[in-house]
Amino acid sequence: MRVAVLGTGAIGAGMARSLLRAGHGVTVWNRTRERAEPLAEDGARVAATLADAVAGAELVVVIVFDLDAVLDVLDRIAGALDDDAVVVQSATVGVGVDAVVATADRLGMRLVDAPVLGNRGPAERGELHVMAAGDPALRPAVEPALDAVAATVTWVGDAPGPASRVKLAANAWVTALNLAMAQSLALADGLGVAPRHVLDVLDGSAADSPYLGYKRAIALGEDDTVITPVDAVRKDIDLIGVAARGAGLPTDLVDVVDALYARASADGDGARDMARLVTTLGRADGAAS
Repeated sequence: MRVAVLGTGAIGAGMARSLLRAGHGVTVWNRTRERAEPLAEDGARVAATLADAVAGAELVVVIVFDLDAVLDVLDRIAGALDDDAVVVQSATVGVGVDAVVATADRLGMRLVDAPVLGNRGPAERGELHVMAAGDPALRPAVEPALDAVAATVTWVGDAPGPASRVKLAANAWVTALNLAMAQSLALADGLGVAPRHVLDVLDGSAADSPYLGYKRAIALGEDDTVITPVDAVRKDIDLIGVAARGAGLPTDLVDVVDALYARASADGDGARDMARLVTTLGRADGAAS
């Protein structure tokens, strides 16, 4: 099928490559064109404009940075979409998805809400975890593309909106799990024992998580790879807080998580991977980074 991928950051680029491997025709667009051009070597067509990108596309995947960017893209592609095209909203927008739905309705777009859980590596391998919600009649049109980029596709609703809410809840788990790992490793180090022993003991136990193995080398300072920067996570934590407060839920844990990621950023670790929050939790208050 003919797919346009709008937004070629780490995840968008990976999705485009996975779609190409599956045999789909892919056109890509990015606000900064230079970030999209490497995909030409993989067989994608790089469009200079949004209108050019979506012309003739059966499916349009929108995976830009935030809600404002999503709404801007929808407004700009409205007049260029084919009548039977389906728009897949895959950005993390939180409860702002309601504004996306309203905009798509106003513009007469057929919309599926399908944010993803994962990062660069899973995106490149076609192993993202997709949460999807939308009119069941649209599923046959989007499933070939979703299957190409995903290890799992979980349909959570028959109208757009619930998927972005599930994504928030999943992100709440990931951000807190990462913080718990960092706290454990910082505590071990502060008590004079090797943090790796904590991970060794947890490995294979009932308290184990694949996340611990996935982030082990980064958390232990053996690898400086940046998979998900602290500052990128902070955007999602803010969305979680907004959603929780809007639902009238207590935000005690959200507030603690938010404060500690903010502290990591203020200490100069905003561009480092979130797994290195261990440095923040192992640093005395007020100490220089």
